[in-house]
Amino acid sequence: MTLPPASSDQTLRIYLSLAQYPILSTHIRARMRRELFDRGVIDHQTFEAEVREKAIHSQALEGLHDPFSEEPTDIWDMRLTRVRDHLTDFYFAYNLPYELFEDITRDALTERGASILDYQFSFNPELAPQNMLFEQAFAIEKLPPEERLRAEARLQEIKVVLIRTMISDQLGYLKIAKEWFTIKDLQRIRTRKIGQGKIGGKSAGILLAYRILQEVADDDIRSIVKIPDSFYIVEVLIC
Repeated sequence: MTLPPASSDQTLRIYLSLAQYPILSTHIRARMRRELFDRGVIDHQTFEAEVREKAIHSQALEGLHDPFSEEPTDIWDMRLTRVRDHLTDFYFAYNLPYELFEDITRDALTERGASILDYQFSFNPELAPQNMLFEQAFAIEKLPPEERLRAEARLQEIKVVLIRTMISDQLGYLKIAKEWFTIKDLQRIRTRKIGQGKIGGKSAGILLAYRILQEVADDDIRSIVKIPDSFYIVEVLIC
């Protein structure tokens, strides 16, 4: 069975979330497959036939000319499991809403006694796409005060990743910037950045200085300190 490419963002979100649960992910994916079968997305027999077909194809790609004799049973079983996991993520991402995946994962974690808050922010920010980082950071900022306090360290971690990838990876700068920049500030910079590089040292310094002055300077200084409407092309600031 051939499908057009699944949403790369949703497939990646599912993969990154499940990567945090190396043991529980087996149970979660079993529930995901049950949803696929029960909702008629694909039947169990067809799914397993595709798993086997792709597993055999992967053997050929890895240079096995006689897979039945060259690959031990335990390795073949591992190969089937990994292909099955990949197809589960793929079919689920393409056919079912991400909210259903969240419900399945949340239920599995609740059965284990895990905190819903722990699940909500359990992805690895070093691997996550920026869309996910901003989404989760804004979600933390909207939490009630008590829950926000528990998630504050996570928010700072996300800020550091965003600042390092968009603005500067200098440790001294990061230490100060993560305390002053808000997620809204970083989102504004992102919308004005053209290209994949960092915005450059001069721009980074100006933006941080401006942000600090907006918080600590008196009204007279704030009224006269302005940053021109700007776009950032890699390391060049155009005003």
